[in-house]
Amino acid sequence: MARAVRRHAAVASGSCERLGLTMQNEVKAIELLQDWAKWLVGLDSAAIAALGALTTRPCYELQTMSIATLVCGAFATGLFLASLAFANWLLLALPGVTQRTSGQSSEDIFAQGTYGGVGRRVVFFVRGQHVFFLCGMVAGVAFVIAPHYPSFSWVVLGISVAGAIRLTFEFISKPSCFRV
Repeated sequence: MARAVRRHAAVASGSCERLGLTMQNEVKAIELLQDWAKWLVGLDSAAIAALGALTTRPCYELQTMSIATLVCGAFATGLFLASLAFANWLLLALPGVTQRTSGQSSEDIFAQGTYGGVGRRVVFFVRGQHVFFLCGMVAGVAFVIAPHYPSFSWVVLGISVAGAIRLTFEFISKPSCFRV
Protein backbone atom coordinates (compact mmCIF):
# COMPACT_ATOMS: atom_id res chain seq x y z
CA MET A 1 0.00 0.00 0.00
CA ALA A 2 2.78 2.42 0.95
CA ARG A 3 4.54 1.69 -2.34
CA ALA A 4 1.42 2.65 -4.30
CA VAL A 5 1.10 5.88 -2.29
CA ARG A 6 4.74 6.79 -3.00
CA ARG A 7 4.32 6.01 -6.68
CA HIS A 8 1.17 8.18 -6.82
CA ALA A 9 3.05 10.99 -5.06
CA ALA A 10 5.89 10.68 -7.59
CA VAL A 11 3.46 10.95 -10.48
CA ALA A 12 1.72 13.92 -8.86
CA SER A 13 4.99 15.76 -8.27
CA GLY A 14 6.16 15.24 -11.85
CA SER A 15 9.11 12.96 -11.05
CA CYS A 16 7.58 9.98 -12.85
CA GLU A 17 10.21 9.97 -15.60
CA ARG A 18 13.01 9.84 -13.05
CA LEU A 19 11.25 7.04 -11.18
CA GLY A 20 10.90 4.97 -14.36
CA LEU A 21 14.53 5.54 -15.32
CA THR A 22 15.74 4.50 -11.88
CA MET A 23 13.65 1.35 -12.02
CA GLN A 24 14.97 0.55 -15.49
CA ASN A 25 18.52 0.99 -14.17
CA GLU A 26 17.88 -1.37 -11.25
CA VAL A 27 16.35 -4.02 -13.49
CA LYS A 28 19.23 -3.67 -15.96
CA ALA A 29 21.73 -4.07 -13.11
CA ILE A 30 19.96 -7.23 -11.96
CA GLU A 31 20.00 -8.59 -15.52
CA LEU A 32 23.74 -7.88 -15.79
CA LEU A 33 24.34 -9.60 -12.46
CA GLN A 34 22.33 -12.59 -13.65
CA ASP A 35 24.38 -12.81 -16.86
CA TRP A 36 27.62 -12.59 -14.87
CA ALA A 37 26.47 -15.36 -12.52
CA LYS A 38 25.53 -17.59 -15.47
CA TRP A 39 28.94 -17.08 -17.08
CA LEU A 40 30.69 -17.93 -13.84
CA VAL A 41 28.58 -21.10 -13.56
CA GLY A 42 29.81 -22.06 -17.02
CA LEU A 43 33.41 -21.37 -16.06
CA ASP A 44 33.02 -23.37 -12.82
CA SER A 45 31.63 -26.32 -14.76
CA ALA A 46 34.36 -26.10 -17.40
CA ALA A 47 37.06 -25.96 -14.73
CA ILE A 48 35.67 -29.07 -13.00
CA ALA A 49 35.55 -30.83 -16.37
CA ALA A 50 39.15 -29.78 -17.10
CA LEU A 51 40.30 -31.15 -13.74
CA GLY A 52 38.54 -34.41 -14.56
CA ALA A 53 40.10 -34.51 -18.02
CA LEU A 54 43.56 -34.10 -16.50
CA THR A 55 43.11 -37.29 -14.49
CA THR A 56 43.40 -39.29 -17.74
CA ARG A 57 47.06 -38.28 -18.04
CA PRO A 58 49.67 -40.66 -16.57
CA CYS A 59 50.97 -38.34 -13.82
CA TYR A 60 47.42 -37.59 -12.64
CA GLU A 61 46.09 -41.17 -12.50
CA LEU A 62 44.71 -42.07 -9.10
CA GLN A 63 47.07 -45.03 -8.64
CA THR A 64 50.20 -42.93 -9.21
CA MET A 65 48.95 -39.60 -7.88
CA SER A 66 50.93 -38.03 -5.04
CA ILE A 67 49.22 -36.84 -1.87
CA ALA A 68 49.87 -33.21 -2.90
CA THR A 69 48.17 -33.74 -6.25
CA LEU A 70 45.23 -35.54 -4.69
CA VAL A 71 44.67 -32.88 -2.02
CA CYS A 72 45.02 -30.00 -4.51
CA GLY A 73 42.56 -31.62 -6.90
CA ALA A 74 40.06 -32.30 -4.12
CA PHE A 75 40.25 -28.72 -2.81
CA ALA A 76 39.97 -27.24 -6.30
CA THR A 77 36.88 -29.34 -7.04
CA GLY A 78 35.34 -28.50 -3.65
CA LEU A 79 35.92 -24.76 -4.11
CA PHE A 80 34.37 -24.82 -7.59
CA LEU A 81 31.38 -26.71 -6.19
CA ALA A 82 31.03 -24.09 -3.42
CA SER A 83 31.06 -21.38 -6.09
CA LEU A 84 28.34 -23.26 -7.97
CA ALA A 85 26.24 -23.50 -4.81
CA PHE A 86 26.45 -19.73 -4.21
CA ALA A 87 25.61 -19.13 -7.88
CA ASN A 88 22.55 -21.35 -7.64
CA TRP A 89 21.30 -19.47 -4.57
CA LEU A 90 21.98 -16.14 -6.28
CA LEU A 91 20.14 -17.12 -9.46
CA LEU A 92 17.27 -18.43 -7.35
CA ALA A 93 17.03 -15.14 -5.42
CA LEU A 94 17.28 -12.66 -8.32
CA PRO A 95 13.66 -12.98 -9.56
CA GLY A 96 12.40 -12.01 -6.10
CA VAL A 97 14.79 -9.08 -5.95
CA THR A 98 13.50 -7.95 -9.33
CA GLN A 99 9.89 -8.20 -8.15
CA ARG A 100 10.63 -5.99 -5.15
CA THR A 101 12.41 -3.36 -7.25
CA SER A 102 10.43 -0.15 -6.84
CA GLY A 103 12.66 2.43 -8.48
CA GLN A 104 12.66 4.47 -5.29
CA SER A 105 15.32 2.59 -3.37
CA SER A 106 18.47 4.47 -2.51
CA GLU A 107 20.27 1.15 -1.99
CA ASP A 108 22.50 -0.56 -4.48
CA ILE A 109 21.12 -3.91 -5.68
CA PHE A 110 23.92 -5.65 -3.76
CA ALA A 111 22.47 -4.31 -0.49
CA GLN A 112 18.96 -5.59 -1.17
CA GLY A 113 17.72 -8.58 0.76
CA THR A 114 16.82 -11.88 -0.80
CA TYR A 115 13.90 -14.20 -0.01
CA GLY A 116 11.15 -11.70 0.68
CA GLY A 117 13.59 -8.89 1.43
CA VAL A 118 14.54 -10.33 4.83
CA GLY A 119 17.13 -12.95 3.87
CA ARG A 120 20.80 -12.54 3.13
CA ARG A 121 21.85 -9.59 1.02
CA VAL A 122 22.67 -10.16 -2.65
CA VAL A 123 26.30 -9.27 -1.95
CA PHE A 124 26.61 -12.38 0.26
CA PHE A 125 25.94 -14.69 -2.69
CA VAL A 126 27.92 -12.61 -5.19
CA ARG A 127 31.02 -12.52 -2.98
CA GLY A 128 30.73 -16.19 -2.15
CA GLN A 129 30.48 -17.17 -5.79
CA HIS A 130 33.33 -14.93 -6.85
CA VAL A 131 35.81 -15.67 -4.04
CA PHE A 132 35.28 -19.43 -4.14
CA PHE A 133 35.74 -19.36 -7.92
CA LEU A 134 39.02 -17.44 -7.62
CA CYS A 135 40.24 -19.72 -4.82
CA GLY A 136 39.26 -22.72 -6.96
CA MET A 137 41.33 -21.35 -9.83
CA VAL A 138 44.36 -20.99 -7.57
CA ALA A 139 43.83 -24.52 -6.21
CA GLY A 140 43.49 -25.72 -9.81
CA VAL A 141 46.89 -24.23 -10.60
CA ALA A 142 48.27 -26.06 -7.55
CA PHE A 143 46.73 -29.29 -8.91
CA VAL A 144 48.36 -28.80 -12.31
CA ILE A 145 51.84 -28.11 -10.89
CA ALA A 146 51.68 -30.67 -8.05
CA PRO A 147 53.19 -33.64 -9.96
CA HIS A 148 56.17 -31.51 -11.02
CA TYR A 149 56.64 -29.19 -8.00
CA PRO A 150 54.93 -30.85 -5.00
CA SER A 151 56.33 -28.56 -2.30
CA PHE A 152 55.46 -25.40 -4.24
CA SER A 153 51.97 -26.73 -4.89
CA TRP A 154 51.39 -26.84 -1.09
CA VAL A 155 52.24 -23.14 -0.90
CA VAL A 156 49.88 -22.29 -3.75
CA LEU A 157 47.15 -24.45 -2.21
CA GLY A 158 47.71 -22.68 1.13
CA ILE A 159 47.07 -19.33 -0.53
CA SER A 160 43.85 -20.66 -2.03
CA VAL A 161 42.60 -22.16 1.22
CA ALA A 162 43.55 -19.00 3.13
CA GLY A 163 41.35 -16.96 0.79
CA ALA A 164 38.39 -19.26 1.33
CA ILE A 165 38.90 -19.27 5.11
CA ARG A 166 39.16 -15.47 5.18
CA LEU A 167 35.84 -15.15 3.36
CA THR A 168 34.22 -17.63 5.74
CA PHE A 169 35.46 -15.68 8.76
CA GLU A 170 34.18 -12.47 7.20
CA PHE A 171 30.75 -14.05 6.79
CA ILE A 172 30.83 -15.10 10.46
CA SER A 173 32.37 -11.96 11.98
CA LYS A 174 30.28 -9.40 10.06
CA PRO A 175 26.84 -10.95 9.78
CA SER A 176 25.15 -7.54 9.77
CA CYS A 177 26.90 -6.68 6.50
CA PHE A 178 25.27 -9.65 4.81
CA ARG A 179 21.83 -9.69 6.45
CA VAL A 180 18.99 -7.26 6.04
